[in-house]
Amino acid sequence: MKNRTGTLFLFATGWFLTLCALQLFSPAKGPLPESSRPLFLAISFFFCFPSLLAMLAGEVVLGWGVTVFSVLTLSFFSLKHLSLLLLWPAPLLIGVTSLSHVAVRALREKSKESEISLERLEREGNLLNAQAQEETLQYPALKRKLERYASLSQVTHLLSSSLVVKEVTQCAAQQAYEVIGKSAGSFLLVLEEGGEELLLASSFLAKDFSGPKLKKGDLFDQWVLKNRRPLLVRNSREDFRFNLDQLEKREVASLMITPLTTGQRITGLLRVESLEKDIYTSDDLRLLSIIGDLVAASLENAHLAQRTEELARVDELTGLYVHRYFQERLQEEFSRSQRNRAPLSLLMIDIDHFKTYNDRYGHIAGDLVLKQVAHLLKEKSKAGDLVCRYGGEEFSIILPNRAKGEALSLAEELRFCVEKEAFTLRRETTHVTISIGVASFPADGLVKDELLKRVDSFLYQAKREGRNRVCGS
Repeated sequence: MKNRTGTLFLFATGWFLTLCALQLFSPAKGPLPESSRPLFLAISFFFCFPSLLAMLAGEVVLGWGVTVFSVLTLSFFSLKHLSLLLLWPAPLLIGVTSLSHVAVRALREKSKESEISLERLEREGNLLNAQAQEETLQYPALKRKLERYASLSQVTHLLSSSLVVKEVTQCAAQQAYEVIGKSAGSFLLVLEEGGEELLLASSFLAKDFSGPKLKKGDLFDQWVLKNRRPLLVRNSREDFRFNLDQLEKREVASLMITPLTTGQRITGLLRVESLEKDIYTSDDLRLLSIIGDLVAASLENAHLAQRTEELARVDELTGLYVHRYFQERLQEEFSRSQRNRAPLSLLMIDIDHFKTYNDRYGHIAGDLVLKQVAHLLKEKSKAGDLVCRYGGEEFSIILPNRAKGEALSLAEELRFCVEKEAFTLRRETTHVTISIGVASFPADGLVKDELLKRVDSFLYQAKREGRNRVCGS
């Protein structure tokens, strides 16, 4: 708007000078005749006005063209009136001033564009500088995060390197403590099979940890079990979800817990805690959840391996340990008794006339007899005794730390219990008897094979003497 006002001012000035020249021109210099003045004014206006419009529109070349053409036209009239030559500067002045004004305006616009570009570049530079500073500040945190997540490969390797449940739980607690960091202790709690109580399976504590150790699940753990999702408590004193009066004299300011899930079932919890508030972040919780998933998978593999091993040790029909496992355990217990000079007794049991039951009632009935006798032997044995199916209709029982007199008493109790038990075979009630041989270390043998040979001889002695009896001497 200011540029156009200036152009109009210049145009008015040119016209003013033209009119002054017409009116004040000295007669001595050849005044313009009265008859020529209207024509001169019409020509000047006809050419100067389009020139003005062209200049205002920014068409500089067109404006100059109109100006030059007007000058040439005036020159034609000047041939008759020489005094008109003095009026050439009027349109020329309009063109020159308009061109100068347009040029100045163009320069200003270019300058303004340059300033805008400079400001934009300055803003972009400031933005890039701020981003660079932010990235510089974030670099240590990002490096730490990458190192922590890179350590997950080591966690996976360590957890998968063992199929022993106890070793896996110990490794899990230690890795959670070391990878998360910032903690006073880490705890792995397992859910009792068929129950709702959480018991401590393993823990890893800081060297300066002096508070009471977590032994079972508390209100935080119960919250995770109920909601089936991870928990982050930044400040336990300000968390409205929990009533700290229910805690059993354990100070904990901040903690994280993630559930260990197998399928849709929660098998345990992995927990880290600190005595400082606001110590953990959402990134820490995500990392703990990943570790929890790895731990859950490793524990499941360990349990499967344990169950597979147990199945390989157990007779499918009777549920007793098989002959191979009997040999392994007998060697272990024999070596322990030799080191500790402790007694060890062995029972060898045989079902009397077992072939008769198979022939008379069929093999299904024979299997029923084996299962029922195995159940009675296992039921009457004490904790620590190892009841096995030796083979066919024979059973054996390892009695650690039991002298021969105690072993003979147990054998007699077992014989009497089986004799009194009623067996229903094909809707017919009958009774079964057993013969038992008893041998003990060191009285009957100083090595395993000698003890086995001796107990076998006592068993056959019982069968020769009429069966349904115990022999040990």
